Amino acid sequence: FVEECDQIIVAIGQRLDIKKVFGNLDIHLSPNGFVKVNPLTGQTNILWIFSGGDASAGPASVVTAVGEGEKAAAGIDFLFTGEDHAFWREDQAVQTEYDPDADPVPYPREKIPVISVDRRISNFDEVEQPWLESAAIRQCSRCLRCDYGKTPVRKEVILHA
Repeated sequence: FVEECDQIIVAIGQRLDIKKVFGNLDIHLSPNGFVKVNPLTGQTNILWIFSGGDASAGPASVVTAVGEGEKAAAGIDFLFTGEDHAFWREDQAVQTEYDPDADPVPYPREKIPVISVDRRISNFDEVEQPWLESAAIRQCSRCLRCDYGKTPVRKEVILHA
């Protein structure tokens, strides 16, 4: 089948041709030959150049590359504004009600719905589909207390003088 598109982004975890991308710019490289960046912002030694993903970390997953892009976006914003607008990086207090003495709820793990193989071969739809709201709520009620029913054992610590 043919899928029309305006742009294709190749994300297959390959090594970058540094000279082709940066030309004669004096971009600093890490010992393993990748673009050296600030690990929090993705900024290189050249003020206005940011990097991430395969170029700075080496071949990895798309998820890693997206995370590196988020770092670079926050770094670019900080460069232009001088302010940290990455509010999603701040720890947030979560209000929960939890009774550690309550027995766990024995719900089985919900199966993730998937589209049929016949549908998969003719499109780019996601294979795994979201749960219905009722299934998601049930999943949130499952026991994730790995300590339930276990007795802590005190370890003896041996100190050498």
